[in-house]
Amino acid sequence: MKTNAGERPRIQRIQGCIQIPYNISQVENGYEYDLLRIEDTGQVIDLDFAKIYQKKILKQAAQNAIAEGVLTTSGVRYDCDSEDRSNMVASVMMMQLANLNEIVFIDYYNQSQTLTLEGMIGVGLQAGAYYQSLLYKKNQLYADVDTKNTIDDVLNVTW
Repeated sequence: MKTNAGERPRIQRIQGCIQIPYNISQVENGYEYDLLRIEDTGQVIDLDFAKIYQKKILKQAAQNAIAEGVLTTSGVRYDCDSEDRSNMVASVMMMQLANLNEIVFIDYYNQSQTLTLEGMIGVGLQAGAYYQSLLYKKNQLYADVDTKNTIDDVLNVTW
């Protein structure tokens, strides 16, 4: 079961247990899910467990947003996942070391874009800022989860 960014997997009650699917590793296991099993004592989950569970959901939403990262600058869209950010840094380094004035970089639509060193640095900085903003958002949501005093409030903190 794959969930969209911020979407909470369905909690199911099966054979006296509460089953909460969660993604154990999107990258390494290709959306394979584990099931947490909790004895059903009439209370679905306690507050501490709800916080741990919701942080797992938020972490996955952040990872999805990072993997799907796209930015638009000067009217051009660029991918900005981790590989793309690495390519941007490598392109800047290559331009500096080889004393190149321009480089051709491929945009989101697989179109060639000719960029100056200043332009390539600008795209890289914007991609880095986008990535940092996602990490900041995730950490802010984690902090928000920690302040909640009820399970419903915790589970309502979404991406």
